[in-house]
Amino acid sequence: MTAPAPGGRRWLLALVVAGSVHLLTTSGNWAILDHGEILYTARHLLHHGTFDLAPAGVPRLKFMPTVAARPGYPVRSRFLPIPTLTLIPLLFVDERLGWADDRAFGHVVHLQGHAFVLAGLALLGLAVRRSGGGDSAAAAAVLLGGLAWPVWLVSRRVGPEPVLIFLVCAYMLGEATPSTRGSRIVRTAVCLLLPWTHVTGPHMSVALLLASALRIASRAGPLQGRWRELVPMAAATFVGTATMVYFWNHLLHGNWLRGGYAITDPAQAFGVHAMLPGVLDHLTALALLMPITLPLALLGWRRAGRGAAEAFWPTAVSVTVVVILVFATFFSPEPPRRLAVACPAWAGIVGATWERLRLRTPLAQAAIALQGICGFAWFIQADGGWGGPGPGGLNLPQYVLWADLLRAGQPWWTFAVPLAALLLILILSSGKAWALLRSEDAPRLDRAADTL
Repeated sequence: MTAPAPGGRRWLLALVVAGSVHLLTTSGNWAILDHGEILYTARHLLHHGTFDLAPAGVPRLKFMPTVAARPGYPVRSRFLPIPTLTLIPLLFVDERLGWADDRAFGHVVHLQGHAFVLAGLALLGLAVRRSGGGDSAAAAAVLLGGLAWPVWLVSRRVGPEPVLIFLVCAYMLGEATPSTRGSRIVRTAVCLLLPWTHVTGPHMSVALLLASALRIASRAGPLQGRWRELVPMAAATFVGTATMVYFWNHLLHGNWLRGGYAITDPAQAFGVHAMLPGVLDHLTALALLMPITLPLALLGWRRAGRGAAEAFWPTAVSVTVVVILVFATFFSPEPPRRLAVACPAWAGIVGATWERLRLRTPLAQAAIALQGICGFAWFIQADGGWGGPGPGGLNLPQYVLWADLLRAGQPWWTFAVPLAALLLILILSSGKAWALLRSEDAPRLDRAADTL
């Protein structure tokens, strides 16, 4: 593993750019019934301290028609507890501020996605630095990862996906760090927590375990002793999955295999679509959603060989393969939301191989700007919903907090002041990030590459 390249913390400017972009398009509400159910459960847990949403005999909740009970069991949410637990402190703040309404559940609570995605991108930048990249490499990885539409999308929503991104980025930081006690603890903790985060968590833990095995096998030198690194991760994967199956699936929901999803018919969820077309759909979506990041990752991987990208390519490939195989036959695959967890890993490959890409000014800036434009175009097409009427016939986007406040006739300063502040922050931070990409490592690394 190479030592971190000399540099400072200027790559943190990329976090400011990505964060301000996400907040400029923040939804301030929940978009799908799954997330409404998670919010409902979190509020009930905050007030009553139990996952029982209604006693046995109640067929389903009045305001949550998707939450149904099994005969003889109380009404309980299908979703695993970690995302729900992360929402409780935010709901508490909303209630203390008087913002806890029945429809949106508040305002602060909708920052959960932004907070976990931004924290995950911070870990991604640290991982690139630890892998030997400079400030410009870390900034490029953060921007390419944060401006990819799948990551941008889930940052605007509460739920498990932002938490999954954070955990996978924490794992990447552990992989980028030389094998020490601390890095092994981080990777082990991620494998332990993933099964309690999402129904795909056990699959994701196995994917990360496979990624570590691939990374070990790809490194030069004798393999003797290296496989011991996998033992704590494998143990954590088993313990996390076994405890989840016993306590959550069996004891709480009365079904060893499907847990809270026992109320659904698996024949109506998986196996609905043919596997091969589903795989092709996801691969096509991956290329369309990351039209700049994916080619740069593949080019950097080819130019740098296994050395520079060894910390990240196993993660990118393993996580992507698992996500596609799990959801290829699903009745509602939603590739952008599902593939979000894999995007930072592909951006990490770009960061780790940034020096070999040799993108001179303004190619580096243009690549990142194009990825941002593509992400914004997907936002307008998929989630922006242009067409909502506003005062004076203004054509306002839907599912954006600032437009909702204007449409609702709120005082102008409630949306104009934060919107202006975010725009100013975005402009200033983008200018500094542009200069960082222009001035940091490119000249020195170009000369170094020429001598190879």
